[in-house]
Amino acid sequence: MEERLDLAVVESRWWDDTNDSVRGLFDMLAGVNAENPYAYHYEMFVSAESLEKIIERIASSSDLFNVYVGAHGNETEIHLPGDERISRTQLRNMLATIEHKKLRGLFLGCCGFGNQVKFLASRTNMTWIAGYTERIDWIHSSAMDLYFWNAYYQSSVPEYVGSKKGLAERMEVLLGALRSRIPYLFSELGFRVAISRVAGTCKVFPDDWSETDLGHLKVVTDDYVKNNPGKWP
Repeated sequence: MEERLDLAVVESRWWDDTNDSVRGLFDMLAGVNAENPYAYHYEMFVSAESLEKIIERIASSSDLFNVYVGAHGNETEIHLPGDERISRTQLRNMLATIEHKKLRGLFLGCCGFGNQVKFLASRTNMTWIAGYTERIDWIHSSAMDLYFWNAYYQSSVPEYVGSKKGLAERMEVLLGALRSRIPYLFSELGFRVAISRVAGTCKVFPDDWSETDLGHLKVVTDDYVKNNPGKWP
């Protein structure tokens, strides 16, 4: 078991008069994978400025490598309480100006905003950026958020940790497993992940994979699952 997850969960307020939270999901995740429901970082943001400051703090930390952002959204913007919005360009600029030595992945838990993963990845050195391209049911996406992160930490094995190339390969194998087991994630929810093996270039899974690439990935995934029982969903 890990002592602490290398994950920061950053969430906006969901409703004007009442509020729900994804925090309970991540308490469960940390309890299962680190034997401590508080073994991850959590903050709330209310504006573009506060999100930028939070991302800067996370990027400068010594033990946080992945960020989950939870908020309402559409195909081009993240929605905040009231009328404020964060555009794709604003978020890309935030990611482009911070230190990326420690940040590996960004998961956007926002309706529709997954359409921007390639755009966002074009100005960052992060290994992967994920999101949903469809307008989605909050309960369904929250369940899939938990499923993804649990699989991510269950698949955290030495040969896939370290170099950018190794981290990218780990994500590709993980996505191959998820695509086989829960195709609903990629079809109805439109889950997409921009993966970068080399800074400045990326491919979006599964759209930029040929049938040959996907077939090879299935062989690699099946082999990994066979040799690492209990590590996958």
